[in-house]
Amino acid sequence: MVEASDSTESGNGSVAPIALQVEQVSKRITVEEIGRELAVSVPTVYAMLKGRKIPNIRQGKLYIVSREAFTRWLATCGTGPEALQ
Repeated sequence: MVEASDSTESGNGSVAPIALQVEQVSKRITVEEIGRELAVSVPTVYAMLKGRKIPNIRQGKLYIVSREAFTRWLATCGTGPEALQ
């Protein structure tokens, strides 16, 4: 956890605390991130999601992919029974 103890002086002489923002990694991974990771186009990622090649949950038109599930899937690509065919 990062705490901010510094402050800045505003134009009217009052002191305002500086808020430090810590970037959090989302629990979800985006289609664009998946495409970059796999070196494929966004339409290819959508085809893989639709074909259930990449683990996902579908909510309406939205594909939800957890970063953890994608990482596990990526680590085991080509090691399942379908890889032998």
